[in-house]
Amino acid sequence: MVYFHRYKNTNFFVSTTDKADIVDEAITFFRANVFFKNFHVKSPADKLLIYLTFYINIALKRLEGCRTIAVGTKAIINLGLEKVPVPGEPGFPFPGLFALPVSQEEAGIQFYLLQLHGHMYIFELDCLFSR
Repeated sequence: MVYFHRYKNTNFFVSTTDKADIVDEAITFFRANVFFKNFHVKSPADKLLIYLTFYINIALKRLEGCRTIAVGTKAIINLGLEKVPVPGEPGFPFPGLFALPVSQEEAGIQFYLLQLHGHMYIFELDCLFSR
């Protein structure tokens, strides 16, 4: 499991380091990653990076017409309220990327990915509207 450090509502997935986390990496390298025709998956972190790159793209499309942080925040909140398919659910965009959960413990990946969505969207707003 790849940990991220900015999400403060739970201690289970929060890293204690101040190093860049997976969301930082996904946002920092987004532009380069979208130009890859093939992406060689070497670890579970690479799978997560692919997944996050896809959802950053969705968020950017939603933020495309937003001129202010208030409008952008509303768009991101609405996106966050939508049902986003996660591994094991119909409509998940990468059916072979993650193994289907076989136990209740493994089903925690769904909660983890939903937390990542929220963290990523908040961080994206900060990046886009702070400049």
